Amino acid sequence: MCTLPVFARRVADFLFPRVCLVCKQRLQVGEEYLCVSCLQSMPYTRLEGRRGNVLERLFMSEDYELGRATALYYYQTHSGRTQPILSFKYRHRTDVALWLGRVMARQLAGSGFFEGVDVIVPVPLSSRRLFQRGYNQCELLAKGISGVTHIPVNTAAVVRRVDNATQTHLDYLQREANVSGIFELRRSRQLHGKHVLLVDDVITTGSTLRQLAKVVAAAGDVTVSVLAVALSTFHKHRPEIDAEEST
Repeated sequence: MCTLPVFARRVADFLFPRVCLVCKQRLQVGEEYLCVSCLQSMPYTRLEGRRGNVLERLFMSEDYELGRATALYYYQTHSGRTQPILSFKYRHRTDVALWLGRVMARQLAGSGFFEGVDVIVPVPLSSRRLFQRGYNQCELLAKGISGVTHIPVNTAAVVRRVDNATQTHLDYLQREANVSGIFELRRSRQLHGKHVLLVDDVITTGSTLRQLAKVVAAAGDVTVSVLAVALSTFHKHRPEIDAEEST
């Protein structure tokens, strides 16, 4: 005997079928956005917030104290498993971003990753990009995380002053110069003495997040942690996730 909510879900699925974002097969009751098969076959990093992982080494800096750093998936260019990310980044599926935020929070719940974190700061969008898109996907990810962890989200302390050019074809020094000065700390008191979790969608070079971390650290006595949906690697060909940045 099914309960009323389950019956209502079945009726809704019959009238308005939901499909998996990856394989496009019809979702069953209890499945969200991805079917069980695709959910299990996603390219998980398996970092699970482990100490000393590749991302923590990437974000080590003398400019700030690093807490933890991790990402849920590997970003595999031209793979159908990029669809959850592409759907909220380019197709206005804000619900998917909120869901992925909750998935990340639940995945890390038992790892101690969120221990001591005081506030979540999503990577800011410039006012122009925010107007064009209508939302900041990183802010939605942060809200999904907050919904599970109850850690507050702060979108006022740091702003993005300018859009930087794409970084795909730049070397290390050029990337660092490319992101210099793009963020501005507006309300340092809100971050002073805090453990700040920075949230991004896809980490490619890491330069943007390192610059944001430096700006956040200027608030004083700050510990920085990093969490992203996906971790990309460098390819000979330009990753499709960067297509928006070239416009």
